[in-house]
Parts: sequence; C-alpha cells; structure tokens
Amino acid sequence: MFSLDELLSIFNDVEEVEMSPSFAFVYSQLVEKGTSAFWLGVRKHALRDWYEQYHNVLSEDVKVEYTPVRIPKRSGGFRTLYIPSDQLKERQRAWLKLTYILVPKVTHAYAFEKRRSLRDALEKHVGNYLFLRLDIKDAYPSIRKKVLDSVLVKHDVPLSVRQMLIRDCYFKGLPQGAPTSGRLFNIVLSQTDLVIAEVIARLHGVYTRYADDILVSFPKDAKISISKTSQVINRYLNKISLELHPSKLRVGRGKLRVLGCVVHSDKVTISRKVRRLYRAMLHNNKTGKISLSKHKINGIKGWLNMVYRSETVPAIGPIS
Repeated sequence: MFSLDELLSIFNDVEEVEMSPSFAFVYSQLVEKGTSAFWLGVRKHALRDWYEQYHNVLSEDVKVEYTPVRIPKRSGGFRTLYIPSDQLKERQRAWLKLTYILVPKVTHAYAFEKRRSLRDALEKHVGNYLFLRLDIKDAYPSIRKKVLDSVLVKHDVPLSVRQMLIRDCYFKGLPQGAPTSGRLFNIVLSQTDLVIAEVIARLHGVYTRYADDILVSFPKDAKISISKTSQVINRYLNKISLELHPSKLRVGRGKLRVLGCVVHSDKVTISRKVRRLYRAMLHNNKTGKISLSKHKINGIKGWLNMVYRSETVPAIGPIS
C-alpha cells in the first residue's frame, strides 16, 4: 500500500485548502478564489480525506477475480461482462472516487461524469441539422494497459498508485461490469476527445461522446463529407488502439435517434416507442396486470435518471 505522502506528492508545494470540492465550487462563485492554486489546494485536501477513508480497504489482500456473464446484444450475438467479486468491487469503488479527484472533469464526455447526463450531451447538438452517430468498436476491452498507464502518468499519478489501480481495475481491457471502467475509459479518451472536437469545430460542427457512442452534428448549410468526417475521427482513435465500428454509422437529417432519445433540430425528446413501452410497463405493474421485478424497475429508473439527471423518476414525456 502506498503512503499518504506519496499520494499528496502530486500537489507538492501547494497549500492545502480544507474544503470539499462541491462546496469549493459554490464558494468560488461567491468569492474570487478561482485560481489554479486554490483548486489544487482543494484537491489536495480531498486526497487526504480519500486516503483516510479508504486506505484500510486498499491495504487488505484481495484476490483479483471476476465472474464472466454473457448477455445478448440487441444487434445479435453476445457481450461478455466480467463481474468483480464483492471485495474487489469495494476496492474499485474506492478507486472510482479517486479518479474524480485526480481528473475532476473530462470535457466532451457525458457518461460517468458528475452532474452530466445523456440529455446534456444531446442538447449540445440542438440547432444543427445533420447528425452522425458513430460507435467505438469493442471499446472497453480494446483499451491497452500501457495506454491507461501512460495517461495516468500524464496526470502525475505516482507509480505505486498506478500499479495498484491497474491491478485492481484492469482485466482483459477495462472489464465491462466493473464500476471503474466507464470513468477510466473517459480519462483515456480525454485528450483524443479534445483533438477531435477541435477538428469538428473548425468545420462548424459539434462533438460529444456518451460512453462508446459518438455524436457529431453540423448546420444545414455545412459542406462536409460524411465519409471523410468518419475517417478523421477513426484516425485519431487509432492512435490509442481504438477504431469505429464500420457498420454502425447512423446518419440523420433533421433528427436522429440516440439511446432511446431523439435529438431534433430544435429539441430533444424521448422516442415514442420507448415512451409508450415504459408507460405501459409502469402502469401494468401499478395495476397488478404484471409484476415487474425489482431489477427491472431499477433498470427503468436508471435509464430515466441517465436521461433526466435526477434521482426522482418523472412522468415519461418530452425532455424539457
């Protein structure tokens, strides 16, 4: 187990600010404290709190073991999830909290980021006309260990911390089923996202990413080549050993369906099919016509929360 001094060495010569990051954000809006030194001090204090809370969990010897589970894909075939043991999952949750301290925000990613949702990603594209949805092929399993390590090095993560984190959170790529994988995927792609977004912006377009789903949009009068745009994005992904799925490019003019939502030129809505399905399921469960399992109900709530960025499930209707 690494020491507290090793962890705090990330912010050498920075004065510690005893304030939680969430409170610090509000405080900085009221008082002119938005300097980089202030935020580094807040993060240094957050590191100390994190270490005191989790060093006992991380000090325990835990076997890195996963249970493979195959689930059917909507497009056919199966996807293999690797479910960590309860002890390992507890450690991974500790690592997940650390990632939010080490890398507070990934600019163009909207899944697994605090105070962000699918709705936020889609609303960035409202006002445009041509929509391209692209899918990163075998996204999480394709992340290489050396790529993950090099990204953590760029964020000044000490060697001993990197070694433990990678040991606990890396298994045949980033294992789908581990709580850390989505956030680590965002961190690995953070610089690539920035570069691609800049290229798209030069073409007067907008770029966002929700997990392995990329959405790009352009104004109605934009003179762009769909195939060349896809090739450019693929070229930058190739630099970190990722690639677009060649058969999953979707193009929409005026609107495009994305993960159960529809982004239009002037608004974002939940798709009619999903809206009717969920209304019927919830109604039938309430009236006793069918009994939904707790797992199924949680799935519905999870999807709604993903869209609405809310802990309460609203009436299923257009997103306003």
